[in-house]
Amino acid sequence: MTWLEFTTKVKDFLPVDKDRLNVKGTYLDQLIRQSVIDLQSFIPEFRLGHETIYALADVTQEGFASVGALPDQAEPRDAYYVSTATDDECNRKPFTPYDWGNRFDLVCANYQVKQCGFAFAIDPQAKTFYVFPAVEDGRELSLFWDGRKLEFADADSVPFDEGAAFAASEYVAAHIRRKVDNDLAAVNSHMASYRVKRSQLFTDQRERRRFKNTSPSQQPSNACGNQSCAATV
Repeated sequence: MTWLEFTTKVKDFLPVDKDRLNVKGTYLDQLIRQSVIDLQSFIPEFRLGHETIYALADVTQEGFASVGALPDQAEPRDAYYVSTATDDECNRKPFTPYDWGNRFDLVCANYQVKQCGFAFAIDPQAKTFYVFPAVEDGRELSLFWDGRKLEFADADSVPFDEGAAFAASEYVAAHIRRKVDNDLAAVNSHMASYRVKRSQLFTDQRERRRFKNTSPSQQPSNACGNQSCAATV
């Protein structure tokens, strides 16, 4: 599901509020954003595996390297130098971590390795990065990271499903009741519903990461598993 699809689904659960003149637009969009920031705080699975794409316009060239900004609160997992000229998922080269103190090696194309490679240096505050070779036309940088994602583009792939959309709608409705309608009883009702749904999402996400069938094999022995037994016959 993309961010646009998710926000559309949330608004579908708010058939009246989404069209109110004093709600729709920026205010409603920001409440939806705040709802998923809150969900990410309580559900670790929603903080895993984000992807940010850096095209030529998203970085600054410095010598033979490109300089960019990491997403706020990002914990980088891995990154790839990708050609945009093909849909082949294998047409990507992994970046190797490079010491920040030696980042000017990348700027000067003095990358200290025995063979040609791709390097990624991150500053100690995890705010800025240098990559070599530089991002150019027809190439982009794909960065995978964990952490709370705070900003979303319409085309971004998100881990939130329809259940999360329903929970988000309860969060949004509660804040509309409080800020716009001043109806504290409705605020408490919607927040109670939100907390219940948030707990269900936490449990559901944990269950999805577990094997259901964990019983041992019925074979009397697995000594020859994945091996040729010819030598023992």
